[in-house]
Amino acid sequence: MSDPVVSRPVVSRPVPEVVSRLGAVFRVFDQQDSGCVSYGVRGADGVGCFVKVARTATGAESLRRAVQVHTAVRHPALVAPTQVLADSEGPVLVYPWVDGDVLYHATVGPDGVPTSQPRSDPGSPMARFRRLPLDAVRRAVDTVLDVHQVVDEAGLVAVDLYDGCFLYDWDAGALHVIDADEYRPGPFVTHEQLPGSRRFFAPEELGTGQVVDRRTTVYRLGRVARLLMDAGDTESAWRGTQAELGVIARATQPEPAARYQCVRDLVAAWRAAS
Repeated sequence: MSDPVVSRPVVSRPVPEVVSRLGAVFRVFDQQDSGCVSYGVRGADGVGCFVKVARTATGAESLRRAVQVHTAVRHPALVAPTQVLADSEGPVLVYPWVDGDVLYHATVGPDGVPTSQPRSDPGSPMARFRRLPLDAVRRAVDTVLDVHQVVDEAGLVAVDLYDGCFLYDWDAGALHVIDADEYRPGPFVTHEQLPGSRRFFAPEELGTGQVVDRRTTVYRLGRVARLLMDAGDTESAWRGTQAELGVIARATQPEPAARYQCVRDLVAAWRAAS
C-alpha cells in the first residue's frame, strides 16, 4: 500500500459514491482478479485509508466472508477493517492505510493476462525482502505463524494464503497480514476449485471432494516459511538451519496425517528449531 505521488492520474473508472464520501482518492487498485476494486483515500484530516469495494457477486461474497473472519480473529499484525459500509454491489470495507509494500502484488490486465512484476526482479518487493538480514526475515515468519495460530484456534482455515497476503513496512521492520478474505470455517469439503496460488496449495486443495482442515493451514504455512527464507525464487538458496528445514518438510507432507496436526504444534516445533 505504498503511497505514490498524489498528483498521479490514477482514477480509471467512476469512483463509487460511498468511496467519494470518505475523502479524496489518490490511488486505484483495479487490476485484480478478485471481483473487487480498492482505493487509497485521504480524508479531510489528512489520514489515509484503504477501501475495498465489490464489483461482482464473487467479490461481494469474498467481502462478506472477510467481515466474518475479522469478527472471529483479532491480532495486532492482522489488518482489520475499521468500518463496514455498503453500496449497491455489497459490503464496502474500510481499512487503515498501512505504509509499506505487498511482497507480491498479483495483477491482471484488462484482457485477463497476468501483469505482475516477477518475484525474481531485483527491484521487486519480494527480492528486497529477501535481502533483509535473516533475523528480520525470521521475525516476519514468526509474525505470520502467530497470526495463524489465532486463526486456527478460531476454527478457521487459511484459504488463499500466499505471499500476496503480506505487507512489509520497511521503516518499522514489521510484517502485516492482509487480504484474509477467503479464510473460512473448517473442516470443509471442497465442491469447487479453491482460489489461490498453486505454489502454496496443499494437495487436498487441488480438485473437489477433498477435506480441507487445520492441517491444510499447516501446509500453507510451511510453504510460506520455505519461500520467505530463501534467498532466491527457485528454492535453491535456503538461508535457515537444517532443523528449520526439517520442520518445513514435516509441515508440507503430502498426507495430512503426517503433518503437524495444528498450527500450535507447528509453531512449537519451529520455535524449538530456531
